[in-house]
Amino acid sequence: MTKRIIAGLLTVGILGGLAYYSGTLYSEHAGEEDLLSLQGPMTLPIRQASLEQAREREEKEQQERAIEAARREASAEAVRDETEAYLYYLVFEAGNVKIYLGDRETLYEETEITLEDLPDDLKEEVLRGKGLKSPGELYDFLENYSS
Repeated sequence: MTKRIIAGLLTVGILGGLAYYSGTLYSEHAGEEDLLSLQGPMTLPIRQASLEQAREREEKEQQERAIEAARREASAEAVRDETEAYLYYLVFEAGNVKIYLGDRETLYEETEITLEDLPDDLKEEVLRGKGLKSPGELYDFLENYSS
């Protein structure tokens, strides 16, 4: 008997809680509808204007991001072209032409080629640090000017 009373009270409590919860949901929804029906005609143009402004801002930001990305890509491409352009550099040091790798720091080979062995236009390029793009160009240079 006690179990039935406890089960009945528990059922009544649960049903009461559900009724209270559904009532609050309905009253919040009804309150929002009343508010919209009262304010709707006045605030609708304001909301539309703010939505249009938000869309315009978003489009402008997207355009700016696209422009910035294009600038970064162009500058990265330029740096890549400059740094990856040459595999070897011919540099005149200590009376001879020396061959450095593309990083301009790692000595690849020391030659016995002097400036006197080179034509005038090539002398100027070597004094500035002439770049060679391939091993074939390096081989041709060494074959032509080595003794």
